[in-house]
Amino acid sequence: MNSLCLSVVATVLLGTSALGVPYCDALMHESQLADRYKRLAPIYSNTDNGWIFTSDQLDPDFMMSTEAEGLMRAVIGEFERRNILLAIMVAPPRAVIAGQEIVNETLGASGIYNVNEAAVSFEKFLEQMRSAGAVVPNSLRVALADPATEYYFRRDTHWTNTGAARSALALAEALNVAPGFDLSDMPNNGVFDERGSLSDIVDATCGHRGDAEATYQFDYSVVREENSPGLLDEASDVPEAMLFGTSFSDRYKRDQYQVADAISSALGRDVINASVSGGGLIGPLEAFALSGGFGNNAPELVIWEFPYTEVPQASALRQLLGVLRASGSEIITSQFRMITDGEASFQLPLETREAELLHVRLNTLSVRWIKVDLTFPNGRMKTIQLRRKRSMAAHGQFADWWVDIGMLGTARPESIRLRFDRQEDLTDGEIRLLSFAGH
Repeated sequence: MNSLCLSVVATVLLGTSALGVPYCDALMHESQLADRYKRLAPIYSNTDNGWIFTSDQLDPDFMMSTEAEGLMRAVIGEFERRNILLAIMVAPPRAVIAGQEIVNETLGASGIYNVNEAAVSFEKFLEQMRSAGAVVPNSLRVALADPATEYYFRRDTHWTNTGAARSALALAEALNVAPGFDLSDMPNNGVFDERGSLSDIVDATCGHRGDAEATYQFDYSVVREENSPGLLDEASDVPEAMLFGTSFSDRYKRDQYQVADAISSALGRDVINASVSGGGLIGPLEAFALSGGFGNNAPELVIWEFPYTEVPQASALRQLLGVLRASGSEIITSQFRMITDGEASFQLPLETREAELLHVRLNTLSVRWIKVDLTFPNGRMKTIQLRRKRSMAAHGQFADWWVDIGMLGTARPESIRLRFDRQEDLTDGEIRLLSFAGH
């Protein structure tokens, strides 16, 4: 252990001799950032190498908690129950792909980040999901293939079109599908100049606009015509595959990095892109489930894309699991409750304490979050936070909220308090407790 620590420190000290200058000191201080950027502080930058890292991109630990791992297993089980193959595609850590030398230069004496330790943790996270039954490509391995720096932009949080293409090929490999194209032979269809989401922060904070970064646009139509002529023209009521992702798959609300095209070409099958920029980890999946999409005409393959900064937390998984299990549930009790000052509380009779699902139907579509406070007989409390991103409103608004309140160990809650973001039109709701019959 001591030798490891000495090695890391020595690496950092050696790196400081080649340190560049940050774009401005204000990036390091939360108080000097615009409100929308405060949560990202400190923000590290280097004018020599051009790289920018926000604090959320420098988390060295990617492992899911024991609770979250169990819930992820249950979520994956819900897709298995519907005979849907679930593939999870996670963009790897930018700092790991950039490499230790660039990280040292950019962080300087202000911070230490061990790239190797972060890489090990990320691969363990991927294995957690594989062990739970999902198909999970090794995005880290393909990202580190030469040249690694082409996978990510230096001044934007997202992968490049090349990074997206490599990830699509890794997905094909994980699904045991012969890849539909060779990236080295891909015809390009022009160049896109990425202005950079991180450059936007520097511009707003330091008054400096960095150069745009060019990335090739690929001509996937040629590849798909050569490999699968006529395949995508066949009409079908059942989609073959659907992609539910984040801004990585819906950049500028138009899939600028061609993720769906890359996956479709790599797999040789049609892919419907249901990703939503700003929709969060579960937003597109939850909306599709609430609209009945996972019923009789569910896709054969679901591809769930999210980046390394969105490691699934227990609350989000409980929210997703709740709506996925709604179709296999049976009502134990149902009651209307008035909502006063943004809250509603109720006791759980003994006969309802084995309920596994909580369903709340509100009289408004505008609620953005609900906090579910569970109180146990021994006085212990647990809060589950349900959230919907504002970006999802354009893709469907729903009065129904579901959450799984099972998998809590042997203790069962004796009371529940619901807290809502205060809305003038929120007055009442129907609250149901349900059992799940689909085990």
